[in-house]
Amino acid sequence: MGSHSKLKVGGDGEDKISQLPDALLSHMLSFVETEQAVRTSILSTRWKNIWASVPSLFFVHCCCKERGSSNHAVFVSFVDRALHCRGLLDIQRFYLRYYCFSVDLSRIDGWIRNVIRRNVVELKLCVRVYEDTVEKIELPKTIFLCKTLVILKLNFNCFIYAPPESGCFPNLKVLHIRLDCPDKDFLEKLFTFFPLLEDLFIYGRLSSDISGTFKLFVPELKRLKIDFASNMSYEDPYEYYLSINAPKLEYLDLRVDFLRSIVFDNAKSLVKAVFSFSHRDAIELERYGYRATTLLAAVSNVQHLSLSVHSLAASCMPAFDNLIHLKLVIRDCHHWILLPMLLHRAPNLECLELEHNEVRFTFQNISRARVRRNRFTY
Repeated sequence: MGSHSKLKVGGDGEDKISQLPDALLSHMLSFVETEQAVRTSILSTRWKNIWASVPSLFFVHCCCKERGSSNHAVFVSFVDRALHCRGLLDIQRFYLRYYCFSVDLSRIDGWIRNVIRRNVVELKLCVRVYEDTVEKIELPKTIFLCKTLVILKLNFNCFIYAPPESGCFPNLKVLHIRLDCPDKDFLEKLFTFFPLLEDLFIYGRLSSDISGTFKLFVPELKRLKIDFASNMSYEDPYEYYLSINAPKLEYLDLRVDFLRSIVFDNAKSLVKAVFSFSHRDAIELERYGYRATTLLAAVSNVQHLSLSVHSLAASCMPAFDNLIHLKLVIRDCHHWILLPMLLHRAPNLECLELEHNEVRFTFQNISRARVRRNRFTY
């Protein structure tokens, strides 16, 4: 499209979009990738510099060996120029999704430091290097100390977390972080950093030698999701214990293959809980059932519960007096015994979802049926 072309939107051929205020055009471009936003500069003189005032920068690059290194160099140069063209303007959101076979980590480090200096509010970094031989460097400490940062999402395999001893994440409210076999020292530090955090999602893989007690105290936390696979087995001598103190927690999503001891100091505000304990070998161990039922007892005041397990002792189920919505994923046929016990322990249940071998059933108005018949038939 040449620079003389117009965006003919109105029926009379008038370019009404270009007549919008700069601030509105800039806001519109903040919803597309930066590369697409830059391309609008060829539309007309009116559009030439609009993209440079967009408060969001969004870069995506997935490199493959067949395309060689030239494409990679073009992308790196483009990010450099885009940051330079913004001058000293603040950057509200910076999103980098970067998959490659080799990378100059110092260049990415420079990009991160650049946007931190621009008072970034939302930072999302997804950087995966395919070669295992890449030499990792420390993630800039400025991320941990940034006072403007509110939303942070980290997923990479080429940086090392090295947070300072204090003053971390002073205003952070949302943290999504991938951890690949983190060491004990980092976990102990990580769980003490969140004075204002409301949304925490931790996922990845734990190593088999993680042990000890980890205390997570997050006074303002409302949503917590933990999704961990591991190299562990129930025969391993190592044990980790997670103590969670989040008095304002409303939503909990816990997905682990090996269930370790998880204790809630205060879960009275919890409204919805999602549990998935997937390891089949667990059913052979008495402590698995004990840990699962202990955990369920700690959150028995929930109104919505999704439960996906291989085996639980039905007789040890706590009472769920507030439960109105239950989703039960049955992994094996003999685990149907859980259903009548859960129904018996949930007198106010209104909606029941059953899933077995990807077949789903939903039953509504269960409480009313109980009132009419004085019983529920399973």
